Amino acid sequence: MTLLTTGDGPVVGQAGGHPILPVDAPDIQWPFVFSLDCAAIPRQATDIPLPPDGHLLFFTQSDDFGPDLNGEVMYVPAGIPVVERTSLPDDFPRSDLYLSIVPSMPDEGPDQPEHPYLNELKDVWTEKKDDIIRDGPIRIGGYPDEIQINPVEQAEEEDPGKEWILLAEWDTPVWSGALGIVHWVIPREDLAARRFDQVRISLDIV
Repeated sequence: MTLLTTGDGPVVGQAGGHPILPVDAPDIQWPFVFSLDCAAIPRQATDIPLPPDGHLLFFTQSDDFGPDLNGEVMYVPAGIPVVERTSLPDDFPRSDLYLSIVPSMPDEGPDQPEHPYLNELKDVWTEKKDDIIRDGPIRIGGYPDEIQINPVEQAEEEDPGKEWILLAEWDTPVWSGALGIVHWVIPREDLAARRFDQVRISLDIV
């Protein structure tokens, strides 16, 4: 699924501005990128095991970008007293995030090598994907967009034996006009267990 800063879908999160944190939580040292209202996400919107309620907040550094980024993902369960943390800088302009449910495939199209019409399916995907996918700055789940690296495959190589999945990705300019994609990946079992300290953050650059 894709999150847009304008649209006619339901509002499911907030990009930029000040984060809304638990009253007794310490300040986060990394800039706030966006939050996701898990209860507002239809179950059919993604195949990754997001929490059924509460909020996910995504943070990462806004300068000194490198291939391995600092940052974190915080889960705030429903019912916990929260407050807008205006003492923290708002590094990115605030906007609502609107849900758009779109199909997700690898950049090159379907990847089932045993399918008898694989090449034909790839051709159709290449021709039609721009007509059926409404692109936005943030994507949740699905296949990662790739520029130079596939963050899921990279995590699987570095830490095999786990089913690594894309949690989220964010398109952002980095330096000298270059475009980057920040990826947050996590093992599926850790996402299901709400172990967000297992998230890995990386940057892919044009």
